[in-house]
Amino acid sequence: MTEEQKNLLKKEIPKALMHLSHTINVHLDEVIEVVREMYADDYVICTWPDVQELMELDGFRENSVLMNEPWANDLYGSQTYLVKRKWLLLS
Repeated sequence: MTEEQKNLLKKEIPKALMHLSHTINVHLDEVIEVVREMYADDYVICTWPDVQELMELDGFRENSVLMNEPWANDLYGSQTYLVKRKWLLLS
């Protein structure tokens, strides 16, 4: 990632979080707290068909998030999940 890209992310991420806060009608600090929790859990990107095997395991739903956004589908393909690394290590 270039410095220019990093700077753009630093500029655009707060805007996206504010938009999300408004869209789901929660305070911005609550959105930020959820984002912190997600990254503290350390997620791994798992793509299809590899994720198919994980989907059959107990606890998959509680330990994963479907990346169901157009940009994510364009980048990784459909059926891509963020999966908690800790859960993967224990499964």
